[in-house]
This record gives sequence, structure tokens and C-alpha cells, in this order.
Amino acid sequence: MEGKLSDGRFATMLAGFEAEQGGLRAKAAGLETAIGQANEQTDGAEKFIKLIRSYKNIEELTAEIAREFIEKIIVGEPVYIRGNREKRQSVEFVYNYVGRLPASIEQNE
Repeated sequence: MEGKLSDGRFATMLAGFEAEQGGLRAKAAGLETAIGQANEQTDGAEKFIKLIRSYKNIEELTAEIAREFIEKIIVGEPVYIRGNREKRQSVEFVYNYVGRLPASIEQNE
């Protein structure tokens, strides 16, 4: 080879480079989105921690305090067991700034 690529070889290499560049752009966009979401979660967690610290010596849970912590409460459909003698319902809390917390955190803390 004398140092010059054939037109066909150049076209093949160029197509490969352009495809790789397109893939890298898509990956970069996905990573930027993930970074933005992580930053939002961090900001929310910091706000939630600040809120918790402002109420560390709470003696009575008032409606105002509950509203500051809880965005919404989701109550599931009743499930009847043991021949309709017993009813169970799921209750899920969605907190301000942090959303839903895993059940293990809510129960252990």
C-alpha cells in the first residue's frame, strides 16, 4: 500500500466512524440525563434532611408538620382474607423531596 486509501475503503471507514460517533452522542445524552436525575435526587435528599433536622425534637404530630413531610398517601384496594372476616389494605407514603422510600427504611428508622 502506498499510503492512499481507495475510495471504497475510505467510504467504509467513514461510515463506521459516523456510526460510532452517533452511538457515542446517544450514550452521552443518556449519561447527561442520568446525571441530571442524580443531581435532582441529591438536592431532594438534602432538602429532606434539612426538614428532618428542623423537626428533630417534635413532641406532637400536627397536620401542618405532616403536610411538610408527606406529599401524598396512597391507600390500596381492600383485600379480604379468611372468608371475608379479615380485611387488609396497603398504605404507601410519598414524601416531599424524596418520593417513595423503601419499606425497610420506613420500618427501621
